Amino acid sequence: MGVFLGRTFIGEHLSDLTNDLQKSLGFASHLSLPTDLSLVFEKLDFISSEKISLKNRGDGIKARHIPHILYFMAQSKKKLSKRGGPRHTIIWGYEEPENNLEMSSCSLLAEEILFYNFNGIAQTFLTTHSPIFYNVAKEHIKTSSIHYIYKDIEENTTLATSDIPLNSLDSRMGVTQIYAERIKTVQNEIEKLKKEAKENEKAFDELKSKNSKARIFVEGFSDKIIFDRCIKAFYPELAGKVDVETKADGAGHTYVIDMLEHWRARHKHHPNEPKAVGVVDDDATSEKKTWNKNSKNVLSAKCFLLPKSQTYIEVDRTTYKVLYSLETMYPSEVWQYAFEKGWLNEKARNEILTEAIITKILEEEKKPSDYIKKDTPLFITHSVNYDKKISIAKHLASKSDEYFETNIPVLKQLLEEIKEYLNL
Repeated sequence: MGVFLGRTFIGEHLSDLTNDLQKSLGFASHLSLPTDLSLVFEKLDFISSEKISLKNRGDGIKARHIPHILYFMAQSKKKLSKRGGPRHTIIWGYEEPENNLEMSSCSLLAEEILFYNFNGIAQTFLTTHSPIFYNVAKEHIKTSSIHYIYKDIEENTTLATSDIPLNSLDSRMGVTQIYAERIKTVQNEIEKLKKEAKENEKAFDELKSKNSKARIFVEGFSDKIIFDRCIKAFYPELAGKVDVETKADGAGHTYVIDMLEHWRARHKHHPNEPKAVGVVDDDATSEKKTWNKNSKNVLSAKCFLLPKSQTYIEVDRTTYKVLYSLETMYPSEVWQYAFEKGWLNEKARNEILTEAIITKILEEEKKPSDYIKKDTPLFITHSVNYDKKISIAKHLASKSDEYFETNIPVLKQLLEEIKEYLNL
């Protein structure tokens, strides 16, 4: 509702008058609100966005305006009061405010009146037959008082009392008390349904938003951390178009392939939705080839291998055993940081050296130190403690965009291929 009130609106219509006064008198003379605003509100009108006057609205709508108008008048009276003058005590009187109001509006009106009273704006005397106002008063009995007005048949007169215990008052209320309890239950049910509807709407919006994004499925949470960071470093425009997903624990390449199958099952019936990709370690090469060999699969989802870093490619395979993984492409300084933190486990000799080298050591009296030297890369001689994979990933993710450009270029190449496949 819009309100036509105040200096701004009136000033717009009487600007010529105030300008002439200023020219004539030599000083500004502005309109101000009167101390008694009741006369103003007698002439005041409220116009809805549909250009309907409050005078033409129903009694229920008019009733909902009352506490707000009274609140404005009370606040204005305080502002217009002279400093040092007596404080004004505002008292409101309502007679059956529930008239012409349906239950939800009546409940809102009761809460509004309660709010204004709690905040020291006004005291309110209210007569009602409404179970809703009765319930509100019972719930706030420390700050509200309930007076029971009844007909004394013997005395043939109307009496009022406030010293009746609530349980006794409940019984005197008769059918109204039964309604009060039922209405309270219904209100609680409505609030519960509103809350559930709001939560469901939020969940639906999130699901709708997620379904509108492409997906990158990875083998573990450390992979997700690094891929999220690389997207931000290399292709920040993809952040709102693709989600990186995994399981918190125990994902692996089986999880990735399962997710691609799930995506394919849905996408073939919804071909206009985004596609997905999976990224697996070197030990899932055969699974990757099998998936991509099916031309129908790659219409919806495609599997990629983690790219190999230059450091890994240069490792002498005739001497060392190295299983490729995400951590294998981490820069040497990150491995050194993890070593100093105690996040690495030293491998056994037979896990580091090939069978041919172990045979040489046994038959030719060679020493392991002839092959495992101080400058041997840590990713060859050590493995990452499983519980510290995320810690190392977070440490790497804290590096700058420039660091990723310089030290992990292979992931940029992979993301470029993924971006092209997803048409993003």
